[in-house]
Amino acid sequence: MDLLDQFRAHVDTSGGPDACHPWTGPVRNAKSYGKFRVDGRDHLAHRWLLGYLRGKPLQYPLELGCHTCDNPPCCNLRHLYVGTVRDNVADAIARSGHPAARRSWPHCTKGHKYVPENTFISAGRRYCRTCHRERARINARAARVRKRAGPDREADVAAVKALRGSGGAVRNPE
Repeated sequence: MDLLDQFRAHVDTSGGPDACHPWTGPVRNAKSYGKFRVDGRDHLAHRWLLGYLRGKPLQYPLELGCHTCDNPPCCNLRHLYVGTVRDNVADAIARSGHPAARRSWPHCTKGHKYVPENTFISAGRRYCRTCHRERARINARAARVRKRAGPDREADVAAVKALRGSGGAVRNPE
C-alpha cells in the first residue's frame, strides 16, 4: 500500500465530491487538524496531502495549507489550496471567520445591536451588555445551585444547563 492509499484510508469521502472529506485518523490538536505519520514524523494531514500531490512539501511558514471551507479536518482537494498567511487571513476575513471581520459587525453573535446604551468596551474589545447580563444571571444561578443540596438540586442543575444551551463557556454547575 503506497502513502496515498494509507492517507485515503483515514479520509471519509462518503459525502460526495463537493462535501468536506473529514480526516478520521488521529487528531493533532484541539482544532481537530488531522495528523498523518510518515517515516516517524507527524504532519498535518491537509498540508501533507497538498505537498505530496505537488511533489514537494509545503515550506512552512511561507506556505500554508488553507481551507476554503473553514473545516480543519477537511481533506477534500476542492476545499484546499496552498497560500500564505496573508492569503489565509484575507480569506477568513472575507468569510467573517476572523475576529478582525467581527469588529465591523453591527450586532453581537446573539443579534443584539451594538448601540452605545448596549455596548461597553474592555481591553479594547466591544461587549454586548445584554449578553453580559444574561451570562452573569446564569452564572449566579449556577453558583447558588452548587452551594445547595437537596431534592430540588437536580431540577435546578437541569434548568441551568438548559439556560446555558450548547455554547456556554462557563463552568458546569455539577
